[in-house]
Amino acid sequence: ACFRSYGYIKTSGATVTLEKQLNIASVVRIAVGTYTITFTKPMPNTNYLIFTGLEGDGGQDIVKVTLKASKTVNGFNIIAFSQNGTIDGANISFGVIT
Repeated sequence: ACFRSYGYIKTSGATVTLEKQLNIASVVRIAVGTYTITFTKPMPNTNYLIFTGLEGDGGQDIVKVTLKASKTVNGFNIIAFSQNGTIDGANISFGVIT
């Protein structure tokens, strides 16, 4: 296994900033707490693993990030949520390995 991609994004409301990255073309907020990550160079297939982590909680309790919908060779969607629903305001890190 080897790292094919990683990123660290800061979120504040509708603003998303990609702080660090490898092989990430863009991160776009598509809804509250929901982001589309697009690779610069596509993965060879969809058999990759995604690891996520959080820093901060957006002022909410019990926050986590999970994959939303299906992965493609071009990218994936993630969603940040708490016990009260989807949230903005958490900083998210992720890594992709094959």
